[in-house]
Amino acid sequence: FRIGGYFQKIKTTGVVRASFIKKTRDAHGCCNQSATIFYCTIKVKKIKSDTFECGIEVQGNARLPFSIKYFLVAILFVLFDVEVIFFYPYAVNFKALGWNGFWSVMLFVGFFLCGFIYIIKKGALNWED
Repeated sequence: FRIGGYFQKIKTTGVVRASFIKKTRDAHGCCNQSATIFYCTIKVKKIKSDTFECGIEVQGNARLPFSIKYFLVAILFVLFDVEVIFFYPYAVNFKALGWNGFWSVMLFVGFFLCGFIYIIKKGALNWED
């Protein structure tokens, strides 16, 4: 078929053109990278390596120790937040799940409350030292 051969030539030409564009783009990138490495010099000065924060002079060290309580509260928040997400499928399908689903969710809530009571008894949420 003559038409099929014509379209085959167009497809091949498109592939060759795309290949040429990719090779040209890659060569251009390599030339730019090489020129940057070759011509640029790194000048290290004290004023350049100082910390700059919105024009405010730095006071003290930024590496002050945090209380572990902040991290503990963050982890507990994520833990209980993920547990609450599991209520969404039940809320969407509570009629279809029936009593079996209800008791399954009550069991889940029981485990959830046991964990919460354990955390309260251990004093994980108390801020006083």
